This record gives sequence, C-alpha cells and structure tokens, in this order.
Amino acid sequence: MKFTQATDRSQVFKPIPLNDFEKSLLRRLAMGHTQQEISEQLSREKISPNSRSSIEKKLAEIKSKTQAKTLFHLAYIANELELF
Repeated sequence: MKFTQATDRSQVFKPIPLNDFEKSLLRRLAMGHTQQEISEQLSREKISPNSRSSIEKKLAEIKSKTQAKTLFHLAYIANELELF
C-alpha cells in the first residue's frame, strides 16, 4: 500500500472555531505545560475557570472537536491549523 502526503493542510484538518480561552489553553499545552501547570498559571493570572478539572473538561471538549486521540495529538493539530 502506498501512502501519499497531503500538500494542503485543509485536506487533512478542518477549521475549528475556538474562543480566546481555548486558544490560550492550546498555546500553553503546545509549550509543554501540564494541565496542573496550566491551572496554576491561570490562577496566578486571575483567569477563570482555572481549576484542573475545568481545564481537563475543556481540553477533552477540544479533543473531541478535533478528533485528537491524545493531548500530544491535540497540540500537533493545533499547531498544524495555527489555532493559537
């Protein structure tokens, strides 16, 4: 079986509408921060929701929207789509 590489990102990924908070989460995730670290950062910056549970739920929603299998995969997709 031969695999071909898509030359246009739109052939592989569909645009995902995200709000500023979701973009911020993806940016922090792509920088290598854990969910706990993201929670602590948001808390220090007085941004809410900032509980780890809220972060986990929001990232799970974004994973579902993007059909990402893991957080690493989510960060990769976000980078490819230039979501942040």
